Amino acid sequence: MPDTWSTAYTVNVTFGPEMFEMTDITAHIVKPDGTVSEEPVLQQIYTLNMTGNSVPDKAGVLFTFVPKTNVDPDKIYHVSIRRNIKVTSYKNGEIYSDYSTSTVETKLPLKGNQVTDYFTEKGVAVTAGVTADGDAIYINPDQFDFGLNGVWEWLAGILSGK
Repeated sequence: MPDTWSTAYTVNVTFGPEMFEMTDITAHIVKPDGTVSEEPVLQQIYTLNMTGNSVPDKAGVLFTFVPKTNVDPDKIYHVSIRRNIKVTSYKNGEIYSDYSTSTVETKLPLKGNQVTDYFTEKGVAVTAGVTADGDAIYINPDQFDFGLNGVWEWLAGILSGK
């Protein structure tokens, strides 16, 4: 009888409260079955659980930021993002392999008049995958297709005035 495989992914991201004063945040989600969706991020703690039923697969979330128009140009805001992802592969119902990132944290002060320039062409991603052999692995977000088909480049061009 052939082996059965499944996968489980957990994405955890915490945004500082001032992130919502500066930007509208969107999560672009790629599930293990390859489906792509997006949703607005409305709370500081964003958790997403995804499952797959075969290997290989991969999953990830790209967060994009659109600066708000009512940002106080003289206020000092704080960019604060903590993120990680965990993936586990299961062979015949038993844990076969797992991988998780260390928590990656971005923290920096940002003056209101710099918000648009800072967030133009910026995204934050968490990604991982499982090989055909069942090994849970890191996937470089720069090499991950989030299915945006040029929308991200278009949006970044609009924000930067190109």
